[in-house]
Amino acid sequence: MTIRDARPEDAPFLAQCLLAGMHFFDFETEVPQNEALYRRLIDCEQREDLLYSYKYTRMAEMDGRPAGALLSYPGEYYLDSLAVHPHFRKQGIGRALLEDGIRKGRNAGNRPILLKTRFVPI
Repeated sequence: MTIRDARPEDAPFLAQCLLAGMHFFDFETEVPQNEALYRRLIDCEQREDLLYSYKYTRMAEMDGRPAGALLSYPGEYYLDSLAVHPHFRKQGIGRALLEDGIRKGRNAGNRPILLKTRFVPI
């Protein structure tokens, strides 16, 4: 597994991760439920002046394939959106991304580090 900074060309995968985190996308389907929202998020991910930007996102890759992503941003350092593609789950990717995000926040001197969560009953 490799964890790296996201790049603008990662925007389609990052948008899928954001939508999955909001329960608007299931990786098992090819197309997000709301195509217009998906396209807007791709545009947002490619920009540098928004919180939903590639520059605030770390990606996990397995064998060169995108496996997961974590969006986190400064201030009261927020670990905001985490998603792992189903084909790569139960391999420690989510945990590795969270640990990487915490380390990144601490190294930047951010205190506190907050984890944004949302309970969704099954």
